[in-house]
Amino acid sequence: MEDILIIGKGEPCVSLVQSLCCNRLTLNQSDEMAYYLKYEKGAWTEGFIPSSLDEFEQMKFALMKFDKVYIFTDKLSEALEKVNFFYELGTCKIFVISHSVKYSRIYRQLADFVITSLSDKSQYHWLINKDSFIC
Repeated sequence: MEDILIIGKGEPCVSLVQSLCCNRLTLNQSDEMAYYLKYEKGAWTEGFIPSSLDEFEQMKFALMKFDKVYIFTDKLSEALEKVNFFYELGTCKIFVISHSVKYSRIYRQLADFVITSLSDKSQYHWLINKDSFIC
């Protein structure tokens, strides 16, 4: 059972979170979010945490427990800061999902997987197997 964290905004990020939540949440695509799904004490728990890097720093020890982090972004500086943060934490697998192909080489230096798409309408629910949360 893997604990996951999904960070980002926009249609692909919202689509992935809603697929995990069985579409029971109404989410704003323009707001950045950090959604988590964890297995604790024999049950899955989910929720949202603050998504800024400053707040991540304060929650460093709790964030160390995530097995996979999915970062949806198109802003290079912001993405690199978050990827580097989780890389330094020792997160098992880091996925960067972006529409910008030109930054993929840079992301690959720290992330385990870089997925690029030319469309903001791409659906990414296939990233996560809902039963096992294994990519």
